[in-house]
Amino acid sequence: MSQVLIPEVVCYAGVIALLIFWGIRGKLTEQLFAVFLVAPLGLILITAGLDANRSSPDPYPFGLIALSIGTLVATIMAYVIARWLYRQIFPPQ
Repeated sequence: MSQVLIPEVVCYAGVIALLIFWGIRGKLTEQLFAVFLVAPLGLILITAGLDANRSSPDPYPFGLIALSIGTLVATIMAYVIARWLYRQIFPPQ
């Protein structure tokens, strides 16, 4: 599973480059900025959590439940922070 995590992290740089490109062209909105920052992070969290659960000597169902809830809470918080960050970078006029 860690072989999947490495390309996910590397390709996240491509997502950031896409956001910069859209920002330069003036096509970037607050929702696009937040979704494109948070969605790959959610996938990275899920992949890392599943890898950690699989590599433990005794995987248990509570770990998967904690992974699901933790990923959901982290992505919601990251979405709110990303929207706030967009408003700080590109203040409304």
